[in-house]
Amino acid sequence: MVIGNGIVATEFFDFKEDNDVVLFASGVSNSRETLEANFKREENLLLDALKEYSNGTFVYFSTCSIYDSSLNNSLYVNHKLNMERIIQEKASKYKIFRISNIVGKTPNPNTLTNYLANCIVNEKKFEVWRKATRNLIDIIDIGKLVRGELKRPQENNIVNIANSENYSLFEIVSGLEFALEKQANYSVVDKGADFEIDISYIKLFKEKLGVFFGENYLKELLIRYYKK
Repeated sequence: MVIGNGIVATEFFDFKEDNDVVLFASGVSNSRETLEANFKREENLLLDALKEYSNGTFVYFSTCSIYDSSLNNSLYVNHKLNMERIIQEKASKYKIFRISNIVGKTPNPNTLTNYLANCIVNEKKFEVWRKATRNLIDIIDIGKLVRGELKRPQENNIVNIANSENYSLFEIVSGLEFALEKQANYSVVDKGADFEIDISYIKLFKEKLGVFFGENYLKELLIRYYKK
């Protein structure tokens, strides 16, 4: 069973007839969301799903922004932590995947790379946080890692799904400029922070699943989805 219709739900549509796994991939996708009603809507949908599908392994997609000190006090992060708590309290079997910044084909304007790409294409000036880093990962690699973990016997655990490297916003913008063949117009502000995501768990099996984070990962990732 798959609940949702965004980029993550689409990646796992092959599970839609699987009654043993419930993949909850619906709700707030904008990390800058501030409307309480939107958070409450996801919470209510989650509670309904936990009641209706109580027999299978309940899978929830949370966020690695929990580890970023410049973001971890946001309404979005607090909401995600609350959703995790509800699942841990109410689901008999669950897996929670904390995901870093997803890159893939999606019309969602709120993903980091879509937002930056749209600004560059439309010649809109934007801010670059000097101290900020972001962790980008291909939705295809997320699919491989999640599927691999779902085949493992562990239950009721939280798994970080992320790249082994963080990138500065300057590196990300530069990569988009190359892919789009267009120069960005931005100002630099003294904000942000670097942070670390522990992926020691997925390192145990990621290469067996065909996931490799090499030195050209960022460049190849941005070319794949944004090359003109």
